[in-house]
Amino acid sequence: MDKEKKHLSTIANIAIQRCAQKLGSSVDLLIEEFEREWEPQMSGYSRKLVEFCSSKALMVMCGVIDDTITDGSFSRFTFDMMLAWETPSSEEEESYSECIAKESEEKNVAIGTGEQQDDVDREPSAGEDAFVWLGTLVPLVVDMVNGRFTFETLTAPTGNRLHFPAYDKFLKEMDRCIKHLQKQDTPTGIELEDDEFILHVEGTASSQRVVRHIGGTSWPGRLTLTNYALYFEASGVISYENALKLDLSKDVGQNVKPVATGPWGAPLFDKAIVYESSELQEGVVLEFPEMTSSTRRDHWLALGKEVMLLHQFLSKFKVESALEVWEMHARTILGIIRLHAAREMLRISPPVPESFLIFALLDELPRRRLSRSGESLKI
Repeated sequence: MDKEKKHLSTIANIAIQRCAQKLGSSVDLLIEEFEREWEPQMSGYSRKLVEFCSSKALMVMCGVIDDTITDGSFSRFTFDMMLAWETPSSEEEESYSECIAKESEEKNVAIGTGEQQDDVDREPSAGEDAFVWLGTLVPLVVDMVNGRFTFETLTAPTGNRLHFPAYDKFLKEMDRCIKHLQKQDTPTGIELEDDEFILHVEGTASSQRVVRHIGGTSWPGRLTLTNYALYFEASGVISYENALKLDLSKDVGQNVKPVATGPWGAPLFDKAIVYESSELQEGVVLEFPEMTSSTRRDHWLALGKEVMLLHQFLSKFKVESALEVWEMHARTILGIIRLHAAREMLRISPPVPESFLIFALLDELPRRRLSRSGESLKI
């Protein structure tokens, strides 16, 4: 086993040793490779070493990420990477420990709590910068565009510090969401594009109702969202009827917005959306019935807008490279999956969609900043 490096913190030594194990190498060989470009006397040596080793190890791990998320090993490994990045050197570790001890002592004196509270406060946790840094290596975790907003949402209950149980649960919820979506049926009578993926489904026997309103009549059915379109299938006697496709990728003067519905057209229940397009004579009204709030409607509205904004972005900034187009689709898909996961974690207080959906966030920016942000997003 490699000896610990005195200039590194305890957690940095642990993280780098595990990186070496994943790579079938040794710490000394990794350091030798690293020092070909970064000398020990250079500023930020310890953190750069953590970044170098983490990057190499994650390139190997991401090939089998599915199994490692399920058993928690990926969460543990990457969480330790964040801790190591945040406190990479022995000097920083000593300073950090002194600060924690002082804060704990002050808290105990102020509120008169015992040792148990002190132990909770000492539980290792990662900060915002470390979380966003990890996103540069593992896009699954967070998107650089709204990483800080995502972090604030996930850590609101814990004083803006990310603890392992919450981080582990977040990744596992994402994994469950992906597996759930992969099992969903393709809308009736529809052949999805090769790069088209189901991102949300409701109106099935195991989920909440969705109702389409046409004049004075109402039709329950299944609603499916992909990264290209919305599909509504009216419920038949035995199976679903052929799906109505609402193409969100077309540049045809379309929009989706909230609308109220009710008996005989009276706007009593503010729980629906209406899709309007220059290709349709009248809008398509879809209601998401629930007892009190309009949370479901707001969720579907945010997701539909995000897909629409994705395609508007590709058109506006003339993104033509197949690789760049797919990158934008992938970032949208992952953003929606992160939002699903966060909603499962924070059911009492659903998160703001813009904290997870990159194009929704860009749409909220002032127009002058939007152009600059759009160009940087392409890069």
